[in-house]
Amino acid sequence: LVLVMVHSSMASNTSLRRGSTSGIGRATALALSARGADLLLPCRDVTQGEALRDEISHFKTQARVSVFHLELGSLTSVKEFTDLICKKESKLDVLINNAGTMPMSYQRTEDGYEMQWGVNYLAHAMLTLYLLDLLKAARQGRILHVSSIMHRFGRIDFSSIHRPRRYFWPVLYSQSKLATVLFSHQLAKHLAGTRVTSNVIHPGTVGTQIVRGMPQWMQRIMHGFALSPAEGAAPSVDLACNPAYANVSGAYFNKGKRARSSSRSHDPRLAMALWHETLRLCGVNETLSRIDAS
Repeated sequence: LVLVMVHSSMASNTSLRRGSTSGIGRATALALSARGADLLLPCRDVTQGEALRDEISHFKTQARVSVFHLELGSLTSVKEFTDLICKKESKLDVLINNAGTMPMSYQRTEDGYEMQWGVNYLAHAMLTLYLLDLLKAARQGRILHVSSIMHRFGRIDFSSIHRPRRYFWPVLYSQSKLATVLFSHQLAKHLAGTRVTSNVIHPGTVGTQIVRGMPQWMQRIMHGFALSPAEGAAPSVDLACNPAYANVSGAYFNKGKRARSSSRSHDPRLAMALWHETLRLCGVNETLSRIDAS
């Protein structure tokens, strides 16, 4: 059973636009269903999610596909979704955190967080923490976080997570992606000795809707050398399914090849500061917080 995001981009210059089942999420879902994986598809637009489910069924795969509403800009929505999944399912084999946003102007989530921090990082971290019991119940659970090579330019500034002093989207995007890498590495340490792994992936520059808020000339340049969504999804599909990665945890993959993430992503003090702040912001209860002492 695989949970894969099919939000695609939520970028906009004014307000959150309706999500779509395009990009890496859609390509990942199609590839996994072709391998017979049962899928949980959380999406912003349930109608489009159901259209993707119908498309998958058209190929006559044996995959079970369930569509759910999830708004990553709302931690209440994340909690309601994880509560529902924990009631409906007894285990989760793979969790793929691959949704994202990159707005060109300052926006906030429902909870008051800067949009890129709230959506790209915090919502995914909360989702992961509240689904850990299901992943631990699997024969071998795998958590895959989709980040970006831009994490190398990131710095963690906790004062910016609500209202940055100056909004410059690449700085905030890089921060959210560095936080993702730090979280993945730290989570792998806390899961040592369990059957659950945590790894992070840079899929390459992929031609998706996430750049739609950029000027047209910039979009044309990026799409000129970008990978297709199917090519961008391939590393996640391989890490989700390949038995060779059963015992690999705490790793960073660049376009499918194991690499070393930035030196800042291996800073133990920064990792622990982010870990504790993340648990606090996510309102993690005592049962889940015990992973902090393991």
